[in-house]
Amino acid sequence: MNVNIGEQSMATMQESIARNDQGAQTHEFTRLTIVNQKVTVLGAEAENCIGEDLSFVGATRVDVEVDPNIPQYDPTQPGSPFVDITRPPEASPVTGT
Repeated sequence: MNVNIGEQSMATMQESIARNDQGAQTHEFTRLTIVNQKVTVLGAEAENCIGEDLSFVGATRVDVEVDPNIPQYDPTQPGSPFVDITRPPEASPVTGT
Protein backbone atom coordinates (compact mmCIF):
# COMPACT_ATOMS: atom_id res chain seq x y z
CA MET A 1 0.00 0.00 0.00
CA ASN A 2 2.74 2.46 0.92
CA VAL A 3 4.64 1.57 -2.25
CA ASN A 4 1.57 2.36 -4.36
CA ILE A 5 1.05 5.70 -2.63
CA GLY A 6 4.74 6.55 -3.05
CA GLU A 7 4.79 5.66 -6.74
CA GLN A 8 1.56 7.57 -7.38
CA SER A 9 2.85 10.64 -5.52
CA MET A 10 6.13 10.57 -7.44
CA ALA A 11 4.31 10.44 -10.77
CA THR A 12 1.93 13.23 -9.78
CA MET A 13 4.81 15.34 -8.49
CA GLN A 14 6.67 14.91 -11.79
CA GLU A 15 3.54 16.07 -13.64
CA SER A 16 3.20 19.08 -11.33
CA ILE A 17 6.85 19.98 -11.95
CA ALA A 18 6.20 19.87 -15.70
CA ARG A 19 3.16 22.16 -15.21
CA ASN A 20 5.13 24.39 -12.80
CA ASP A 21 2.35 23.95 -10.20
CA GLN A 22 4.03 24.79 -6.90
CA GLY A 23 0.99 23.90 -4.76
CA ALA A 24 0.70 20.41 -6.22
CA GLN A 25 4.45 19.88 -5.86
CA THR A 26 4.30 20.77 -2.17
CA HIS A 27 1.27 18.52 -1.63
CA GLU A 28 2.90 15.49 -3.25
CA PHE A 29 6.17 16.13 -1.42
CA THR A 30 4.21 16.16 1.85
CA ARG A 31 2.54 12.85 0.93
CA LEU A 32 5.95 11.31 0.19
CA THR A 33 7.30 12.58 3.51
CA ILE A 34 4.37 11.03 5.39
CA VAL A 35 4.79 7.68 3.59
CA ASN A 36 8.50 7.72 4.42
CA GLN A 37 7.72 8.35 8.09
CA LYS A 38 5.15 5.53 8.13
CA VAL A 39 7.62 3.09 6.60
CA THR A 40 10.31 4.12 9.09
CA VAL A 41 7.90 3.54 11.99
CA LEU A 42 6.84 0.15 10.56
CA GLY A 43 10.48 -0.89 10.26
CA ALA A 44 11.18 0.09 13.87
CA GLU A 45 8.06 -1.76 15.06
CA ALA A 46 9.10 -4.87 13.13
CA GLU A 47 12.55 -4.81 14.71
CA ASN A 48 11.02 -4.37 18.16
CA CYS A 49 8.62 -7.22 17.46
CA ILE A 50 11.42 -9.67 16.76
CA GLY A 51 13.57 -8.12 19.48
CA GLU A 52 16.52 -7.62 17.17
CA ASP A 53 17.48 -4.24 18.55
CA LEU A 54 17.31 -5.52 22.14
CA SER A 55 18.97 -8.91 21.87
CA PHE A 56 21.45 -8.81 19.00
CA VAL A 57 24.95 -8.73 20.47
CA GLY A 58 26.94 -10.17 17.59
CA ALA A 59 27.35 -13.24 15.45
CA THR A 60 26.28 -16.57 16.92
CA ARG A 61 28.97 -19.05 17.87
CA VAL A 62 28.19 -22.75 18.16
CA ASP A 63 30.51 -25.20 19.91
CA VAL A 64 29.85 -28.89 19.24
CA GLU A 65 31.18 -31.70 21.39
CA VAL A 66 30.86 -35.23 19.99
CA ASP A 67 30.25 -38.00 22.52
CA PRO A 68 32.80 -40.78 21.91
CA ASN A 69 30.22 -43.37 23.08
CA ILE A 70 27.98 -42.79 20.03
CA PRO A 71 27.78 -45.94 17.86
CA GLN A 72 29.70 -45.70 14.59
CA TYR A 73 26.95 -47.32 12.48
CA ASP A 74 23.98 -45.50 10.97
CA PRO A 75 20.81 -46.56 12.84
CA THR A 76 18.65 -45.54 9.87
CA GLN A 77 20.19 -48.15 7.58
CA PRO A 78 18.95 -51.76 7.21
CA GLY A 79 20.71 -54.17 9.51
CA SER A 80 20.79 -51.77 12.41
CA PRO A 81 19.92 -53.41 15.74
CA PHE A 82 17.55 -50.52 16.54
CA VAL A 83 15.45 -50.49 13.36
CA ASP A 84 12.21 -52.47 13.41
CA ILE A 85 10.78 -52.47 9.89
CA THR A 86 7.90 -54.87 10.49
CA ARG A 87 4.54 -53.63 9.28
CA PRO A 88 2.10 -52.69 12.07
CA PRO A 89 -1.26 -54.48 12.19
CA GLU A 90 -4.24 -52.99 10.38
CA ALA A 91 -6.29 -50.56 12.46
CA SER A 92 -9.53 -51.71 10.90
CA PRO A 93 -10.31 -54.19 8.15
CA VAL A 94 -11.40 -52.79 4.81
CA THR A 95 -14.56 -54.40 3.48
CA GLY A 96 -15.83 -53.93 -0.03
CA THR A 97 -19.36 -54.25 -1.29
